[in-house]
Amino acid sequence: MQFHLPQMLRAPGRNLLAQRLPDLYQAFLDAGAVVASSPGGSQLAANLNIRREVMERAIWEFTSYEPGITRVCGHAEDVVLDDDRVTGVVVSTGSTRETIGADLVIDATGRAGRFAAVYRPWVEGGDSGVAYASRLFQLRPGADPGPMNGGPGWIAEHDGFLDIIFVHDAGTFSVLLARLATDRELTALRDETAYTTALSLLPAAAEWTDPARAYPIDKVRAGAGLVNHYRPQTRDVTGLLAIGDALCTTNPTGGRPA
Repeated sequence: MQFHLPQMLRAPGRNLLAQRLPDLYQAFLDAGAVVASSPGGSQLAANLNIRREVMERAIWEFTSYEPGITRVCGHAEDVVLDDDRVTGVVVSTGSTRETIGADLVIDATGRAGRFAAVYRPWVEGGDSGVAYASRLFQLRPGADPGPMNGGPGWIAEHDGFLDIIFVHDAGTFSVLLARLATDRELTALRDETAYTTALSLLPAAAEWTDPARAYPIDKVRAGAGLVNHYRPQTRDVTGLLAIGDALCTTNPTGGRPA
């Protein structure tokens, strides 16, 4: 789901990436990523605006040229244990299952990763209470961006929902409508006609998506079941390390509920 929904890399992540992996950071810039700060804001507070698919493609290409990396494409099915120590991981590719030896297995399988329930069943947190409807657009050649007020591009609060415009790379942008997950009436925003009508009634979104300025390049996509979860590292197995959403998943809209 997240692959097609809007994203940006906040300033702390962008700064850390530029310091620790400057060549990968440059690969993002070469792929069209935009360094964006609020009007009058410090460059240190600037975010990195880039689509998830462009970011992951750049990472794939970058790591393809790194020495010492061997890529195996498949599904990580399970880890291999010797008593309580990880010694490898089982990977399936079609009808073939292969065991790859390892001193350390990094679980980056995301919030729905198959290792989590087995090796880290304890969870803290709960539902974020937020649901989305979003669509990706492309600026027409020579068209200027619409209004911006900081953050990812534009953000405005309304009675019971937010509209957020995420500026991405290469003249692309997403308009995201975030609502309370319990608001059944606004579930209609997942429908293209209702979504398009809503944008026409929101001043900034209407300017950004004016057909003379931009056109849609994807369907309206819904995002739901969004959680704020923390799964502590396993206490029972040595050599299995969770990172990213496999460890901690947060929804930053309006803060992170405890």
